[in-house]
Parts: sequence; structure tokens; C-alpha cells
Amino acid sequence: MNRRWGLLVAVGLVLTGCQTGGEAERAVLTGNYGSVAGTVRDESSFAALDTSEVYNLCDAYLKFRRYEPFFTCHDVLTQRVAAKDGYIKTRNDDVFLNADPAGNYMNRPYGQFYLKILKAEALLGLGRNAEALTLASEADRLAVENQFVDRPSEDNRELMALFTLGVSEGQRGSTNTLVRARSLGVVGMAAARVGDTARAQDAITALKELDTGGFFTRATDSGRRHWLARVQYDMGDFAGVVESLEGSGKVGAGGALWEILVLHAKLNPIAYPLYAAYGMSPQTWEFVQGFEGELMLNRARLRVGKVDQAKAGFQEILAEPRSKDFGELHYLALHGLAESLAAQGDYATALGLFRQSADVIEAQRSSINIDAYKVGFAGDKTALYADAVEAAVAAGDAAAALEFAERAKGRALVDLLAQRTEMTKGRRDPVQAASLLTEIDRLEKQSLQAAAAVNGATLRAAALDKLSAVDAELASLVAVRPVPAEKIQLLLGADETLLEFFFNPGADKVFAVMATRDKITAKELEAPGLEREVVALREALRRAKGETWRRHAAALFDMLIRPVSGELRTGMVSIVPHGALHYLPFAALWDGSGYLMDRHKIRLLPSANVLPFLKMEAIQSDGAGLLIFGNPDLGDPKFDLPGAQRESMAIRASFDKAHVLLRDVATESAFKRTASSFGMLHLASHGEFVANDPLSSRLLLAPGEGDDGSLTVPEIYGLALRADLVTLSACETGLGDVSTGDDVVGLNRGFLYAGARGIVSSLWSVSDDATEALMRVLYAELGKGASHADALRQAQIETRRRFEHPFYWAAFQLTGG
Repeated sequence: MNRRWGLLVAVGLVLTGCQTGGEAERAVLTGNYGSVAGTVRDESSFAALDTSEVYNLCDAYLKFRRYEPFFTCHDVLTQRVAAKDGYIKTRNDDVFLNADPAGNYMNRPYGQFYLKILKAEALLGLGRNAEALTLASEADRLAVENQFVDRPSEDNRELMALFTLGVSEGQRGSTNTLVRARSLGVVGMAAARVGDTARAQDAITALKELDTGGFFTRATDSGRRHWLARVQYDMGDFAGVVESLEGSGKVGAGGALWEILVLHAKLNPIAYPLYAAYGMSPQTWEFVQGFEGELMLNRARLRVGKVDQAKAGFQEILAEPRSKDFGELHYLALHGLAESLAAQGDYATALGLFRQSADVIEAQRSSINIDAYKVGFAGDKTALYADAVEAAVAAGDAAAALEFAERAKGRALVDLLAQRTEMTKGRRDPVQAASLLTEIDRLEKQSLQAAAAVNGATLRAAALDKLSAVDAELASLVAVRPVPAEKIQLLLGADETLLEFFFNPGADKVFAVMATRDKITAKELEAPGLEREVVALREALRRAKGETWRRHAAALFDMLIRPVSGELRTGMVSIVPHGALHYLPFAALWDGSGYLMDRHKIRLLPSANVLPFLKMEAIQSDGAGLLIFGNPDLGDPKFDLPGAQRESMAIRASFDKAHVLLRDVATESAFKRTASSFGMLHLASHGEFVANDPLSSRLLLAPGEGDDGSLTVPEIYGLALRADLVTLSACETGLGDVSTGDDVVGLNRGFLYAGARGIVSSLWSVSDDATEALMRVLYAELGKGASHADALRQAQIETRRRFEHPFYWAAFQLTGG
């Protein structure tokens, strides 16, 4: 290769940050991320790859949003950099720029920059915005303090001249625009998402000021504008996004030379060795470099009312087959086109595209096997479901509105539970169920490979059908398969109404679906400031005095119940909350003369999809009676619950066939060993909830016999209960983590899956006297044969006569039943 051709190839390699010779590099540069990311590797399989190939794999996993293999890859890359004494590569790693084989190719901070920025981008995609901001800030500091440029030695003077042609004097020798735009972009996006608007605006200013007038920097000006637009988008400056991405940017002498070369290459691709070296056309290069920018531009056009332009742009993106290889971004293109069509009133086509988009998200979510990240990832994607519900309501398609609401709620739980081995314990055929789960997981990964997508998805669906035949309830927690609206209607009582809410906090909108056996309707509710009202009501109630609560309870009744009251039957109302409504004591809503509980029996459901799995007939256990765990000894007097112990003894005195375990015998082991023999379970113990890792939430029992006393959510899912009712009489046991991904992944859902028919739990800690009074009546009514809902309602009415303020009785709620 003569010097001039070598010079141009070297420039191309510098621009990409890669070297020739690897299929992974070629796939990454041509945008075929799926062909790389579809192969999941463990750490040992990276041994045959050089560091550049590992880097490209990490980048492909990130672009394709395959987070599980990304973090494995990142760990390997971190080890490689450490083995190179902090360098990401050295000169003897490189074929073309090897003027000094013994010398180091880049400085140590360069390696640390890329390790930090890659991980920061992954955390941003998973909704871990504060962590992303910290890492990206560290990376940006490295970019500012160090000279990051794949710079040839002074002997390569022709190449150095191209590097600096058109670059301002201040930038000469440090064409740091190439990496600084990336770190500023991630800093700005993360800052916007955590509410630090000043810092996000600083990032925007810095991105606008980056010098892109040179030959070398002009090549990546589209990248600078892309990062600028992403920050502007997260800041809600959609007009700014359009301006950034439709504008051409600054063009200096070097930039003009770059554009001339690109134009020449389009006319004669062989004349531009970069394309020939990687087997791609200039059009391919432009697509790969411009895909995310085009997507962002059309999303912004939609927000500023340029619907026709946005629609055409999304259609053009989706016409390119490789758009599927951009993982998460593919769902955004489908989502954008669906929004465009909905804005034009074509709801039928839009709803079909919303379904396709949801399919992409749900396949993508299943690739995250890091429990603490899953809900954040889900929460970041709820806009799709919110837009789909809104479009369905506008179209008058209540069944579709229910479908999308259920998909949004069910997926977060599936993500958290699908990889748990505890899920198969206690099932009818645990060995076969475990085998099918393993097969489904393998086919899930296969279906994400571009070459095997159709076959893998088909086989996975068949495996899910087999699992459904063995254990339908377990299958419902492995994949989102919404129960059809007509089947849900058939499962409702003759005098029952399903009232399902879907809350979109970003738009301050609430949608309600009302279903009975013979009718289903949906409507949008006027609910400005809903979250504030929920918080205000809870704060007023927890003061346990005064009448302030009544104003907020009335406002919430007017928002949520009055507009749909004509659709509610006079008997049971089964409420499926969403978002902030999980915190709401519905029984205390005030219509001006009475409570909602005076009008209706009330029960809560985590989703309508649990209806097929609730035992509709009374459950007969091997052993009759009530098992009570009271005031377990946790080894520290500050955790003692003497009131719970008195409550336990009082219940035993009023209930035949009650068995009580107190203090040091109220152990986790005893519960696991004996709970399946009782028809009712009562646990008067502390509950503890972990917001950033919901599966670590637990009930605190006494340790012993090899158990630590922490009965966690996964352990509950592994139980085989036959309980008609589980009562959790403890501190806020009903309140799990309500993320933007929704679905309270708390103890209630776990007990339902484990075999309980209903759960009574509390939203806040209630005084001992009031709790004891309510529980006495509850069990007395159950002993007379009352239903769960009737028994709880009567217990609340009786408790109101002695403790009038709703603080004392409204915290208790029935889930299931």
C-alpha cells in the first residue's frame, strides 16, 4: 500500500476508533449490531479476542441494548485495560499507526474515559440516572484534563496536517471534540433526568461551543449535534432539537475538505479507502452515523406539530431493514410512527404499531438479568403504554385500553421474577416447570439474534404454550400474555365492576377502564395534581386528628370516582390501581356525605390478569384453622411489638382452631414448615421494603433452624400455600415500591402467587388498640362465613364507631379475595 492510500485508510481508522480485520468491527461500523449482540458470551469466551474486538462487542451490546452481556463484556474490558497498565491499547496493537512499536498509543486516562462513559450510557438506558451522572462527570473531567486523540507521531506529517487542518489554534494538538461531545451529552441527559436543569443547560452551552470546523472534527459534527439534541430533548426543548439536527453546523476549511471527500466517495466509493476497507458504501456510513439523529429529529418534529414530516421520517427509518439492529431505538421508531398516525386519527393502524413497539420493548426487557436495574428500565418506557392507552380511549376501543394497561403493569413483575429459581418450587410439577423455564430463557436469547429472530420467537412461543399447559400461573410471570378482555369479563361477579386506572404522570392524565360481565367502557379523567392530592390526603390522615383530610378525600373522589359512578354496580368494586394510586386508601374517599366504602364493597387487584388464578371457590386445606405468628423475637428490644402479641392472643381467644406462635418460636423455618397446613394465616410482624431492589423486601420473623428470619419476596413465591386468607398485620406491609414501571412488587402479589386467595394488609402503621379492635371483628365475621370483602367492610364499620378518624381503619385493604 503506497503512503497516500495508507494515509487515508489511517484517517478512516482514527475516525472510527477501530482497526480492520474483525467481523465484529465490520458489523459495528455497518450498523449490524444484532449480528454481534445476538451472541451472548460469558467471560471465558472472550479469551480469543483482542482488546479492540472486546471493545467493539461492548459497543454493539450497548447499541443493541443487550445489558446483561454488556456488563459481562465491560468487566472483561476493564480487566484488559488493567492488564495493559491502564492503557486501552498500545502502538503494537495497531497495524497502520505503528511508527513507534514500543511506545504507548494513548495515555492512561483514555482507557478510563471509555470504561466510564460506556458504563454511564448503559446506566442511563436502565434509568439509573444519578449513577450515570456521576460516571459521566468523571469521564468528562478526564476529557477536559487530557489530550484524547489517536495521534500519529510527528514523522507522519501529512497525516498530522489533516488532523489539524481547519482546527482553531486553541484546539490544535487536542482534537478532543471527538470524545468531549459524548461525555457532555451523557452528563447533560443524566442531569436533565435527575432535575439538575442548570447543569444540563451548561452541557448544552458547552456542546454548542465545541469546535467542529476542522477536517478531523467535521467528520464527527453530526455526533456533536446528535448529543446536543439528546440533551435538548430531555430538557423538553423540541424546537431546539429540530434546529440542531436540521442545521448544517459550522464548516471551516478542513470541514469543507471533508465534505468534498465524502461527495467524491459517493460518486466513486472505491476512491475512498475507508468504505472499501470495511466493505460498505457511503450510504451505509451515513445511515449508521445518522440513524439516531434522524430518529431524534422526527420525534422532535412530532412534538412541535410537524406531524406529516415526522410520519414520513419514521416511515423512512423503518423501511431500512437494519433499523431492527438498533434494539431499543427500533421501538422508538415504531412508537413515533404510531403517535403520528394517532395524531392524524388513524387509530386502527396506530394501535397495531403500538403493539409491535411493545413487543420490541418486552423482548428487550427480558435481556436484563440484573434485578435492581429492571424496574428502572421499565419505568423509562412507560410513555409507550401511556400513549397507547390514550389512543385506545380516543378510538373508543376500551378492550385495547385494558390490554395496554395490563401489559404495562405485568411486564415490570415479569422482569423481576422470570429468572428466579424459587419460582418453580411448590408448583404441581416443579421439575418440568424448571426445564421449560430454562428452554424459554435459551430461546429468548436466540430470538434476539437477527438471523434467528423469527424461528427463535416461534419456538419460544411454543415453549410458553407448553408451560401454560403445565402451570398457567407460572407462565404468566415469565412473559406478558394479557388475558383477553372478554375472558376477564366472564371472571367478574354478577354484581361486580372492574375499575382499572392508568396514570400518566408526565402528562398529568388518568384513564379509567370499567368492565362488568356485559359491558366495557373507558374514559379519560380530569385529574390535575393527582399525585399532590394523594400525598396531601395521606399526610392529613396520618396526623390522626382534624378535618383537613376530608377536603383531599373529596377532591380525589371527584377526580376518580364521580366521573365513573354511573358505570359502577352497587355490589363489589374491584380496583386495579396504577402509579401513585397504589398509595391511596380508597375506602376513605369522601363523596360529601359518606365514604366510598359505604357505597361499595372494595377489593384491590395488582392487575386484572390475576383473576384467572384466584381460587373462586373456598379453599380446603389439609388442616383447618388459623395459624398466627405474633411479635417474633428479632434479637433487639426496639423491634418488639407487644401490641401485636396482645392482638394475636385476642384473635386466638375468639377463633376456634387457632394455633399461635410467639417470640422465639415464631421463626421463618416454622412458617415454611407449617403454613401450607392452615386455611388462614395471620402475621403480626415487621415488614421491610427495599425500593431499589423490590425482591429484597421481606417479612421479619425469628431466626432459627438454618433460616435467618428474613422471609423475602422470592421465598414467598416459592411457597405452596393453600390459604383462603393471609393477614399481614404489621408496619405498612401492603406498600411495596411503586416505580414508574408500576406494579407494586411487594408481599401481596407474592402471597397470591404462592396460593393465597386473599390478603389483608395495611398502608401505614395503625395504633395497637385500633388494629386489635378491627382484627377481632374481621375474624369474627369470617368465622360466621362472611366473604373477605364483607368481613373487612364490617370490621371497618365497627372500628369507625369507636375510632372515627379514618387514620384508624382506612389503612387496611383487601387484595384478591
